[in-house]
Amino acid sequence: MDRKYLERISLLVRIKKTEEKICAQEFAKIRKKISDIESEIENIEEERKMALSNINSLMLTSNLRDVTNYYDYVCYLENEMAKLANRLKEVRQEEEAKRFDLEKKIQKRKIFEQLQERKKVEIEHWVDKEFQKGLDDIVISRWDIK
Repeated sequence: MDRKYLERISLLVRIKKTEEKICAQEFAKIRKKISDIESEIENIEEERKMALSNINSLMLTSNLRDVTNYYDYVCYLENEMAKLANRLKEVRQEEEAKRFDLEKKIQKRKIFEQLQERKKVEIEHWVDKEFQKGLDDIVISRWDIK
């Protein structure tokens, strides 16, 4: 029986597990980026709401310079939110690619694990057959001597 084949399969399974772990870590990094961008968008939205409320309160005091400054700040925040939304869209596409890659790695690992398991079962059957052959030879040789 070819034990080297089983050893090669075992090595490939370990390699595939390591590749899967690395890919999972990359996927987790992308998920963290998405979470960070989403929280940043939420923070900017909060800041924008506060600036708009300040504009409303400044309208009552009719301080036009401050109103203009706040309005410019609100426009800046809206531009930043648009940039972050675009970045979020790009990162989500990257996330989908990483997810697809991770799923492929998981499938490959499972394939190699199944091959390894089949080979182990095959070796166990072979060992059982050889053991039985040995026992049969011993029994036959005992009966021949007597």
